[in-house]
Amino acid sequence: MAQSKHIVGFGLSAIGLLLGLICAARVIGTALDSQASPLQKRKILMTGLWVGIPTTVGALWMLKDLTHSSQGMLRQRQIANAKRLQLIFHKALNANNGKISAIQFAMLAEVALDEAKYYLEDWANVLDADLEVDAAGIVVYCFSLPLES
Repeated sequence: MAQSKHIVGFGLSAIGLLLGLICAARVIGTALDSQASPLQKRKILMTGLWVGIPTTVGALWMLKDLTHSSQGMLRQRQIANAKRLQLIFHKALNANNGKISAIQFAMLAEVALDEAKYYLEDWANVLDADLEVDAAGIVVYCFSLPLES
């Protein structure tokens, strides 16, 4: 729903900008026309300015708001994804006694292996994890879990 609002908003902004440019072109064309009467020039100039300037300003304002809200939505998606990855990470650690490999995390979180390695390296640095290499040569991150009482 939000995406359709953005598409419609960008379309209306584009139409508003186009109308503003058409009015500006008409005003400039009339101002440079040597055959137009002063009354005709005045009417077209006033109409072009009264229609063109508010339309252009409104379209630019709407475009600014849409761009700002798009950035907010992107930030919200990033936060939601980070929370999702943290939840998967904690569940996997609890299920595996604090041990996880990048390939396991990539499959559980449905992310690329490089992204899984990035997150695990980051969490390993923050949480002071140990690294082990298993018999197959796979790096396993070993996090210490809090003791339950």
